[in-house]
Formats: sequence, C-alpha cells, structure tokens
Amino acid sequence: MEAFSKDLQIKATTPIVIFDIECLLCNKAIKWLLQRDKAEKLMMISFDAAEQQFNLPLNRNSIILLYDNNTYYQSDAVLKIGQILGGKYYYLSKICSRLPRILRDGIYNLIARYRYKIFGKVTACEIPDESLMHRLKIQSARIE
Repeated sequence: MEAFSKDLQIKATTPIVIFDIECLLCNKAIKWLLQRDKAEKLMMISFDAAEQQFNLPLNRNSIILLYDNNTYYQSDAVLKIGQILGGKYYYLSKICSRLPRILRDGIYNLIARYRYKIFGKVTACEIPDESLMHRLKIQSARIE
C-alpha cells in the first residue's frame, strides 16, 4: 500500500471528509454520517472533487479527514469523526482509540483492500435527500 502524505497543507475550518464515491460501503457510510450529523458539523467531498479542488493526487485506500489544521487517515479519521459527531459516538470513539493503532489500521486496511469485492461498486449515482445536498459541496467549506 502506498504511504500516505501526512501533511496535505490544507487548512480546513470545517471538518472535511474525503471519501471514495465509487465504493458502495463508503457511500452508505457517508449517507449514515449525513443523517446523524444533525448539527451539520461535517462537509463531504469525493476523492475526484478533492483532487481537482486541491490540485494534488490522493491515496484512495483511506478515508481522509481534514480538520483543525490536521489530516487524519484510516482508523484515526473514523475515530475523529466519531468524536466530532459527539454523544454516544464520542464515547465509542474514545473506547476504540484505546486499541493499538496497528490493530485498528490492520482491520481498516483489510476492509479497504476488499471493499469492492465484498460490498461492490456504485453503479448509479444515488442522489441524497435535497436537504443534505448542500453538505456535499466543497465550496461551502472555508478552505484557506
């Protein structure tokens, strides 16, 4: 697996989740996040749109979270998203973060490697509820 660039040099004042739009599992996860993020803390963007917006190639084997001048990958990104959501997800993230990163990322990498074989690819664009569309546009997030 490619090494991740640990510093995308992007300052995000709003947490931005970068995801694989072709992955069915990833799409379901983003839909799940949109439904549970009632405070609208998170913005979502696909890898293709992010590469175009930020003019750099991204490793597509991990969800990426840009937040508070940091870049999070793999299980760290998932756990940080849980903390941002708050409530029971905050506590679940704190508990899971006690597991060694090598174990968390090992499980993450295994799922990521076989995600298309297990869950499949998106064959048609699933348009989210109209009330959620504004959260999928990167222009809504302030990028410096």
